Amino acid sequence: MELSDHAKSLALELLNRYDSYISSALLFEKIWCHDPSFAHYRFTGLHCASYFGIDEIVATLTETRGCDINQGDCMGVTPLMRAAQQGHQGVVRLLLTRSDVNTDEPDKDGLTPLW
Repeated sequence: MELSDHAKSLALELLNRYDSYISSALLFEKIWCHDPSFAHYRFTGLHCASYFGIDEIVATLTETRGCDINQGDCMGVTPLMRAAQQGHQGVVRLLLTRSDVNTDEPDKDGLTPLW
């Protein structure tokens, strides 16, 4: 299903500043069951869109100025690893076509996205 331009615009508005919203902390707490007081730290809109497999939003966010495509969240997990963990092949393919994606970036447990 393709997103409408309006839905895309709203999603981008939210996800461009996602790490500053309480929903970021709540989602991260749900995913990892960690203390919500630090959970949202570094869990960006790109991490969120990758986790949910929203290809169009991931593509747009990666083109946003200042986007660190290899940034790990507080667990060291990159957007590529989030997409791979959830089985979102479209997002994984999209990220792997980029020359600036580091496929060997380990998380805090030493696992890499292609593990």
